[in-house]
Amino acid sequence: MDKQIKATASEIANLWASYMNASSTNAMLAYFKENVEDENIRGLLNNAYELSTFALETTSQLLTESTNPVPKGFSEKDINLTAPRLYSDTYTLYFAINLHILVMTHCANGISQSS
Repeated sequence: MDKQIKATASEIANLWASYMNASSTNAMLAYFKENVEDENIRGLLNNAYELSTFALETTSQLLTESTNPVPKGFSEKDINLTAPRLYSDTYTLYFAINLHILVMTHCANGISQSS
């Protein structure tokens, strides 16, 4: 007996927030990857971008499977990769560190609110 349990409102809200976070993160990381000078930081940003892309795809799949709409989010149309450099490599490194802290906090909140 395979019984499928419907997602609760708080679980759907967490999926929605996760999708929006991942899409905005992808946009920022795409810009950072394009403009960073330090190769070590570029490697870190590439890893963060891959994880964020995976989160975006997984969250989209979960929303679709639970017959919920997928948010529009941010796309390539929302960023200009050829814009002049706005942030230093140090800033992008701190951004990536704080991003990981934010993601861990969001995941912990999602787990605590799930049934």
